[in-house]
Amino acid sequence: MAERRLHLGAAALLVLGLLAVVLMRDEAAWRAWLGAATLAVSIGAGAIAWQLTMRLCVGEWTGPLAEASAAVAGRMPFVAVLFIPILLHPSLYPWVGLHQPSAFRAVYLSVAFFDVRAIVWLAALSLAGLHIAAGGPVSRGAACVGLIAFFVFGLLITTDWLGSLDLTFNSSGFGLYVASLQFTSALAVAILAGEPEETHRAGALMVTMLLLWGYFAFMDYFIPWSGNLRGAMAYYHARQQGIWPWLMTAIGACRLPILFALFFRAVRHSRNGMLALSGLVLAGSVMEFAWLAMPGSKAGPIEGVLYTALAMAGVAACWPPRAAIPDEGGAA
Repeated sequence: MAERRLHLGAAALLVLGLLAVVLMRDEAAWRAWLGAATLAVSIGAGAIAWQLTMRLCVGEWTGPLAEASAAVAGRMPFVAVLFIPILLHPSLYPWVGLHQPSAFRAVYLSVAFFDVRAIVWLAALSLAGLHIAAGGPVSRGAACVGLIAFFVFGLLITTDWLGSLDLTFNSSGFGLYVASLQFTSALAVAILAGEPEETHRAGALMVTMLLLWGYFAFMDYFIPWSGNLRGAMAYYHARQQGIWPWLMTAIGACRLPILFALFFRAVRHSRNGMLALSGLVLAGSVMEFAWLAMPGSKAGPIEGVLYTALAMAGVAACWPPRAAIPDEGGAA
């Protein structure tokens, strides 16, 4: 019953938020919706990727953490619809309507093909999430193919949704950076939603994810500056103005201290400690998707409040019903 009220409240907040975005007719408001929708979709997609990864582990991986991530994956159809307003408002992207110098770019950077890519990807994720949540079999071969698709097509899609907000931005590592953020965010939600007893395993996984996140985030920033790549430099320069450097500091505070804390065995074996740290990691993800989507749009405090409300509603929409997670998992 509590989960039902949570989902109904999230739906109501999202409807009101969309109404506010439409009435504001402001690019920053639409970017707020884009950031929140991408956050929600990323949590569901990351949970699916975790499930595929678990199928490839030595032995059968079961237990509360696996059950929780499967339940989060089952929410994918509900969060996929959050991206529909973006498909109906393509003018958010600066490349819409511009003359392209080649036939390939003219086709790839067309609204119709952008919509087709997004719809196919969201439909594939939704079907996979429903299949996993229902306990459907996933062979090792299917898991391999699924992970390859996640890293090939998923990286293209995240570049479509977030990277193409800046015409001059070009980065081969951006997709991997966002993928590490998806894995990290989904793991944090699975820990919080399932409250797993296997905290030592969850802590070890979180250490790995934060290390990967730190590596890809740093390299995506370091390479453009070391190579004097002006397009990518302009992308990060826009994120060094106004409130965005402060948000970067807050994001780091929700990542690096937690990483060091997890090096201690007592922290990894503490259920309450893992829940608290996972909540901070998820809060960092909420801020990070705002940092990815909103700079360059002259966003003000109103848009910031709007994004915060939409992001919280999006995370709530990802939350699985408690009945979908068994009270006791199998042996790991």
